[in-house]
Amino acid sequence: MLRVYLIITILLGIQNIMFAQKTWSLLDCIRYAEENNLNIKNKRIENDIKQIGVKQAKNSRLPDINGYVNAYSNFGQSQDVFGNTQRNDNLNNSMGVASEITIFNKGKLKKQIERSKIDVRLSEFDVKIENRNLIIEVIQEYLNVLLNKEIVKMTEAAVSYSSRQFEKAVITTKAGSTALTVQYEAQANLAREKQKLESSRIDVKRSLMQLAQLLQLNDYTSFEIQNSEVSETEINAMIYNREHLLEKSYRVQPSLLKYTDLIKGVEYDTELLRTQYYPTVSGRATLGTTNFSAIGAGQHFNFFRQTKDNFAQQIALTINIPIYNRRKTELQIKQNDFLKNQMLNQQKLEKENIRIEVESADFDWLSNYQKYLAAKEVVSSSKIALEYTEKSYEAGRSTIYDLNNSRNNYLQSQSDLISSKYSCYFNKKLLNYYISETVN
Repeated sequence: MLRVYLIITILLGIQNIMFAQKTWSLLDCIRYAEENNLNIKNKRIENDIKQIGVKQAKNSRLPDINGYVNAYSNFGQSQDVFGNTQRNDNLNNSMGVASEITIFNKGKLKKQIERSKIDVRLSEFDVKIENRNLIIEVIQEYLNVLLNKEIVKMTEAAVSYSSRQFEKAVITTKAGSTALTVQYEAQANLAREKQKLESSRIDVKRSLMQLAQLLQLNDYTSFEIQNSEVSETEINAMIYNREHLLEKSYRVQPSLLKYTDLIKGVEYDTELLRTQYYPTVSGRATLGTTNFSAIGAGQHFNFFRQTKDNFAQQIALTINIPIYNRRKTELQIKQNDFLKNQMLNQQKLEKENIRIEVESADFDWLSNYQKYLAAKEVVSSSKIALEYTEKSYEAGRSTIYDLNNSRNNYLQSQSDLISSKYSCYFNKKLLNYYISETVN
């Protein structure tokens, strides 16, 4: 027993180590979220419940079969047909099997089956909608981590540069070629860059924590993603026809497709209400027997003989004809007509929302790509300006403040470039997901 316990402990330890060493790709995060997210699991459970509802509706076509046993006693005086009063204490019981089946209800059972199938499809759409929203959040949080990591790299380079400038300032100040203020300014600039670096590292940890929490991982401290940078080829703008984009989105968006079944569901509800205008016919068959025994009268009847002699069968046909129910059915049908019109309007509204989302994603993609191209030019120009400022500073024609200002302009242009690149990449992923429901 101890050996088994040790083996299990070692295996669990190895599993935890492997999990801690794993670096997650975007697809890894998406697959894990789809399989383990509690909200999606709840939606799937709801779908399982709806599936059982279909089976229940189908089973409603089968007859009910029930056994019954009744026993009761009478005590006290009773009067016969001649007016004679006498004591009549007796014990009675009955037993048997009864079955009932619906013969006609204007197709109500069939409509209930179809209605329950619609409920299943609606719950499947709920799963897809929950899954869709989760994937978009995962993509956004994952790219946010990559963005913050690139900012860390940029800030590390800035710290390295400021450190070299500070070392030069110390040497030139000792040599007497620069004033002490130059050394202090270089030292202050290095401290500011280190502060930015620490802040950017905290942003990485925070974004990793938020992504791990979105994935509902128990321990975010060991969570890490793959260090992959977004290349320029991955954000290249491609011009899509607007009508083509919208048409493809309308065909795949579950939030819009759901309304087709919602409207069908209301129509089936109306048909089910209309069946209340028609009579229902049900049949009932009973097999049973009775037993009677007088108490204190000196009469004794053999139980088994009575059971055999009193055995009887009964077949009954019941017809329920609706006559008046205070116009309840009529008003419910009118309510459903209004509900159907409401669903049709909501379908148009959802279509409008999808149009806005797709157009916005397309616009943001193209505009961020234009920002990216503009930022590339700014980075190139800022780098050249920084190189000339460095030479001017070394020649003594520029101050350290000019150098720091040029360096800050260069860093800001790099930050704008990174931000526009990831914004463009996210919008491209989002747009692709809108029209295909896939990440790649």
